[in-house]
Amino acid sequence: MQTAFTFRPHALALAAALSCAAIAAHPAQAADTFTGLGTLGGTTSYAYAVSADGGVVVGNSNLTGDTASRAFRWTGGVMSDLGTLGGTYGSANGVSADGGVVAGESQLTRNTASHAFRWTGGVMSDLGTLGGTNSGAIAVSADGGVVVGGSDLTGNAASHAFRWTGGVMSDLGTLGGSYSSAQGVSADGGVVVGWSHHLTGDTAQHAFRWTQAGGMQEVAAWLAGAGVALPVGWTLTSANGVNGNGNVLVGQGTNPAGNYEAWLARVEPAGSGILTDIPAFNATLAEAGARAVQGGTGVSILALFGAHHRSLLDSGLARTSNGACGWATADAARHQQSDTNMELAEVGVCKDIGNVRFGLGVGQVWARQDWSLGGSAKYDGQHLIAEVGNAFGNGIEASVTAYYGRFDTEMRRHYLNGANVDASTGQPDAESTALRLRLDWKDVAKLGRFSLSPYAAYTWLETRLDAYTETGGGFPAQFAASKWNVDDLRLGVAAKTALSGASDLRLGLEVAHRLEGDTNGVNGQAIGLWSFSLPGEWVKQDWVRATVDVDHRLSDSTALTVGANAATNGGDASWGITAGLRANF
Repeated sequence: MQTAFTFRPHALALAAALSCAAIAAHPAQAADTFTGLGTLGGTTSYAYAVSADGGVVVGNSNLTGDTASRAFRWTGGVMSDLGTLGGTYGSANGVSADGGVVAGESQLTRNTASHAFRWTGGVMSDLGTLGGTNSGAIAVSADGGVVVGGSDLTGNAASHAFRWTGGVMSDLGTLGGSYSSAQGVSADGGVVVGWSHHLTGDTAQHAFRWTQAGGMQEVAAWLAGAGVALPVGWTLTSANGVNGNGNVLVGQGTNPAGNYEAWLARVEPAGSGILTDIPAFNATLAEAGARAVQGGTGVSILALFGAHHRSLLDSGLARTSNGACGWATADAARHQQSDTNMELAEVGVCKDIGNVRFGLGVGQVWARQDWSLGGSAKYDGQHLIAEVGNAFGNGIEASVTAYYGRFDTEMRRHYLNGANVDASTGQPDAESTALRLRLDWKDVAKLGRFSLSPYAAYTWLETRLDAYTETGGGFPAQFAASKWNVDDLRLGVAAKTALSGASDLRLGLEVAHRLEGDTNGVNGQAIGLWSFSLPGEWVKQDWVRATVDVDHRLSDSTALTVGANAATNGGDASWGITAGLRANF
């Protein structure tokens, strides 16, 4: 005969695992330990529930000789036998928040019926049945006042989920079939979850959520009422656990392939939805943290090595006695590795004093980084760039470039919520600070018609993204502030030749090494659910970059430069184009 209350360790283990990992997870501690609880003398024991502070564990253990098994309560390193209701078998399946109340099932006499029990203060009480022979308790409310499980009805032809409180066991009914069982209960006992058959004789299970006001409702219908559709091909077969306020459920279901998988669902002000692939959801959290900060780094590098891949002293124009100059430039680039498109527009002025050139520019930058499922990170901001360069003679030139950028952003994280792609958005501020030291040795050698100018550059850059809280969607998250420091070392050579009396061709090839290859980790909380601390992303440390520029002098004091660049996977854009106008005054 099928009984609704039959204790199933695997289902309860799933509920416990999801409840701890998905609902009440805490940040990782400095050290984790694994504690074996032992047995009551036999060879086998199972733990099924734990108190709120982790100090009390309950379950089932074999006695010496493995001829009987009993409910146990473990605390302070000691496993205690809770006894039985008269038989040889007992199992503790649920425990109150403070560990003082235990619920489970026990035989009345050897090899006869089992009844649900409630244990407190050293006394095990029989909770009875709904009229049939057997019953079993599976969960208990936080204060121990409500016990839930399943019981046979009169005649034992069916068994129903029950809710016991104040000495009375109440029948929660079914979704239309003959069998149901309660598997979990909220902290105050007001919400009960479990499984039920739809029709008499139906062997398929369906997850339910029960409240005093609304009675038993299929979880799929509960979600549908909040506008949430199940993933195509999914059936929610059982709800095995529920959080304190009764609005977050975990359980198991069958996926489109017919295999059992865990799920998490909720309907509450923070958001409504269902997750059937939590690792994939966590991957979107990592993406929104680790990859988002790369956007600010990318637009900063575009300014330093796009618009300013040559020093201000290398303008393509002869210096004048007045020593005043200016520039306007525009760049566009794509970083294939991070799936980011970037644009830049900048103007600046410069002044020569002796052998020293001072320059100051302002720019506008835009960037869009594409994320999975159509999500994106958008950057829109301004930067300030200043450079000081000195011509020492004999072709030796040194320059120092400082950069500061501040950006408005829009982070749009997409993830699967049931059958639909959902979105949660945030708008944190971001800023980047950078310093580049560069040394050029101009025209040190000749190679055919080309004059060669080697150079070396060291760049330090830090990008910071403010903490922010997403809005919208079924599963928004809070993100802690993050930053990414990078240190680049570059060695290169430029080859220059005249194309005509007014035009020069400049080719460049450089090798870059990133001294710091990891983005910082991502920390935060899926609102109302779990905290997360995820590792950063690895960024390839070494790459090669090639540039080509054509300088065309429109007059003795004005030059137009157009160029392009390409790089292997690394810190620079995969490809970019530039156009600029430089003038002496």
